[in-house]
Order: sequence, then C-alpha cells, then structure tokens
Amino acid sequence: MVRLEQKKFENAIDFSNSLVRESKIIFQDLLDLLVDFGKIYDREKERLPYHINVIDELHADENAHSRIFAQLLRYKRNNEYPFLEKFLNDVCNFCITIEKPRIEKVDSCGHIDIPIFDNKYVVIIENKVTNQADDQNNENGGQLARYIETINKNYGRKLEEIFVVYTPKYTREPIDECWKSKDNSTYKNEFKDRFRSLSYRDNIYPWFKK
Repeated sequence: MVRLEQKKFENAIDFSNSLVRESKIIFQDLLDLLVDFGKIYDREKERLPYHINVIDELHADENAHSRIFAQLLRYKRNNEYPFLEKFLNDVCNFCITIEKPRIEKVDSCGHIDIPIFDNKYVVIIENKVTNQADDQNNENGGQLARYIETINKNYGRKLEEIFVVYTPKYTREPIDECWKSKDNSTYKNEFKDRFRSLSYRDNIYPWFKK
C-alpha cells in the first residue's frame, strides 16, 4: 500500500516536471518568435516614409483640414482652451491672453478659413495645407489684405488687434500681392510682428505629435 502511494507521488512529480519542461520550451519558442518579430518590425519600419498624412490619402480638401484643425482648437477643458493657447503662444509665438475665444465656422467671415475672435484680438488662419490652391488675389485686392479689411471694416476690429497665420504644407511665405489692397497699398510691413507663416511639415505636425 505504501509502495503504491509512493508510486503515485512519483508519477505526480514526473507529470509536474514534464509540465514545467513543456512550459519552458513554449516560453523559449515565444522569446525566439519575439526576436524574429522585432527584426521584421525594424526592417518594415525602415521602409515607411517619414510621415503619412491619412487625410491626404483620403483626398480631403483644405476645408476638411480646416474643420478638423478648428475643432481641435475649440477643445475646452476646465474652462481653458489648451490647444488654442499652446498654438497661438507656443507655436505662433504671439503674446495673447485667451479670454472668451470664439472660433467661427470654417470659410466664414468673408471666406476666412479659420476666423478666431476674442475680446482683445482676432486671428485669421489661412490654410494652404494641400499646396494646391494658389493665393486668391484679384481686382479687389490680395487675399490676406481682403481678410484684414473684412475684419477691420465689417467687424469693427482695429488693425492692431488683428493677427494673421499662414499655414502652407511646406515652409514658404505668401507672395507680396497677398498683402496689397485694392488701392495698391500694402499691409505687409504693418503686420510683420503679427504675422506667422507656419508649415504643416515643419511646425504644426511636429507640435501635434509632441
């Protein structure tokens, strides 16, 4: 009887040891698989382009980009607007106090892509992210000049309260004609301290990722 119980105990130990050995084998196989996976992952990662813009792949136009960008800037938390504040002060390097911002509908206020109103300032964002639309200059003046005059005359905001942000896909400045009004005068020098050209590739996308 004692011999039988001992045999059962030995069989149980052997079975337990076999499970341990099998677990070790399975775990080692898993480690080997992870090593192989890591090599494949690194190899495939090197093949990826520097940046993939999903919205571009969907062939969305500038208005779609503007709507998404405007919605991010509208984000409110604890009565604060963290994205808007960081964008205007850290990315644009404007010294602006966010009080009661109102981001109007995209392509409103005289076809401004993203108009932002607050108690003491107005920000005009002209979005050129797709790099397809030329600056819209015509007999009524340059595009930026028309936007500035719309805010000044139609909304009664002083020129010194107006800020302009130009957002092309790649780093570039708007052409001089953008700043010229209908009478051929220019706003370029007057807005040199209240204007920023920020490319999506070099300024805005890195900020979003960060």
